[in-house]
Amino acid sequence: MKMSYSPEDMLTPNDRLTKALLAGGVVLGLMLVLLLSPETIPGSRCSFRELTGHSCFTCGFTRSLSAMSHGNLQASLQYHLMGPIVFGGMILASILWFAEASMGRRIIAKANGTIRKNASLGLALLWIIFGSVRFLTELI
Repeated sequence: MKMSYSPEDMLTPNDRLTKALLAGGVVLGLMLVLLLSPETIPGSRCSFRELTGHSCFTCGFTRSLSAMSHGNLQASLQYHLMGPIVFGGMILASILWFAEASMGRRIIAKANGTIRKNASLGLALLWIIFGSVRFLTELI
């Protein structure tokens, strides 16, 4: 059975290149955190932490991604709650972008604007709640 695609599902050569570059960048980032052990990642200079002595909303995120790339979910969650969620999203996005770039068409139709907005707001709210709770527990 031959499938037909609407013209809006087809990608321009520039769109295909963009998706391939995005996927390649994400894969390189994932390879980098795989090469680094979470325990050996040097502490970054966090201006917020230097000023307040408390974690910012991204403190521990790179270590979380590294732990997740090594299959250590528990350590990943301890470093940063959002690490495993973002790690999974990075893998799914890179697979989707590579597939779309190679096939020349969108695989998943554009999400309804409301669904996309609600998902983004939900993740942002979860991140803010996590960061706030972590900050407040450090004050105690």
